Amino acid sequence: MKGIRFAVACAIAWVLQGSISFAMEDWLDKLSGPGKFREEFIGYRFLCLSHSVDQTDFGRVIDSRSNMPFVEGEGEVLATWLTPVDRTATVVPAGAPDLLKPAVTTPEALRAYRKQAAAIDCKRDQRLRGYAIVSVRRAVTDNNDLVAGTDDAKHVTIKGFDVGYVSRLTGAIDIGLAIGLNRFSGPAFGSFNKASITTSLDFAPFAIASDDPRAHFVKLTVGGKMFLGGFEASDFCKPEVARALNPAASCANTTWRSYGSYEVVPTIGVILDPSVFRK
Repeated sequence: MKGIRFAVACAIAWVLQGSISFAMEDWLDKLSGPGKFREEFIGYRFLCLSHSVDQTDFGRVIDSRSNMPFVEGEGEVLATWLTPVDRTATVVPAGAPDLLKPAVTTPEALRAYRKQAAAIDCKRDQRLRGYAIVSVRRAVTDNNDLVAGTDDAKHVTIKGFDVGYVSRLTGAIDIGLAIGLNRFSGPAFGSFNKASITTSLDFAPFAIASDDPRAHFVKLTVGGKMFLGGFEASDFCKPEVARALNPAASCANTTWRSYGSYEVVPTIGVILDPSVFRK
């Protein structure tokens, strides 16, 4: 497809939205740039969104005074902010909290109960409409033919920071969108930055028939990362930098550049989430 050079990244993850990945970056590896990458990343889910109509007892909470159910209308969207030590927030494994239903006597008390129930659902990873997450990444490759005449320029590092939102389409399927900033660095070129847009589609097979708090412990993910601005050979090898390593060194490729103003890297992987391992 014109303007896009495709690659595949296979990820094995051990934290929430975080992973160790092994990437075959053909768009860099076989043209002008580096690959293959080993990536580690970790995420922090800091916000959950849920809706009161999705709670199991919506419209059935009894007014303790009249012994009749409250009329709740169409409900409302509820936001829950998470600290890094809360269940589902980061790598911290914690037990799923239980909801204790108090005696409700006023609409205000009912709304407070709904807010509490939304927070419990967030930490149990149940009945969510979506969540927001920040993540940091570090990808490293040590086997690249960027510079001829020296073996001291094979190392390339990509450090990235992403902010995104993940929408839960069904109990088993999430779709996400994130924007990020990536810093490429290496001894052959110094460093430069590229912005990125990442999309993802996550599938939790154990959540198909179960709403267990551990149902999202394993997720399969596919998606793509778009680097904005494209690449060219001089990004990964600058002659003056190469000669500083070795006076006889020269850039191995000086002519390649992206067809378009962006590069897209499709991804496929597995995410393991220990934060929900305990029930």
